[in-house]
Amino acid sequence: MKQNDLILQTVTKVAAFVILLFAVAIFLGGHYSPGGGFVGGLMTSAAIVLLLLAFDIKTVTGILPIDYKLMIGSGLFISSLTVAGRVSVRGAAHDTCISIYRFASAWAHLASYCGTF
Repeated sequence: MKQNDLILQTVTKVAAFVILLFAVAIFLGGHYSPGGGFVGGLMTSAAIVLLLLAFDIKTVTGILPIDYKLMIGSGLFISSLTVAGRVSVRGAAHDTCISIYRFASAWAHLASYCGTF
């Protein structure tokens, strides 16, 4: 690929903006429907990858001055606090066993209804 691909860089400026706007809309819409946070994050990362393909790393770092190591660490810390809070309120083993039992009994009921047993 050429170093100064003017068409790719021009299209990327517009496309990355549209992708990021749509990712925010899906992320905020996911508050009331399942899957919004995951899909919004995927689209955000796709926009960042598109920027990295069109421009060099220094330009993208200038556009998005984010310390990704700090972001990953804080996300892991928050998710660990969520799990620790859930375990401290109710035992995790108890919930896991009940969930497995419910899943297995629902699957067995569905399979018997479909005639596979």
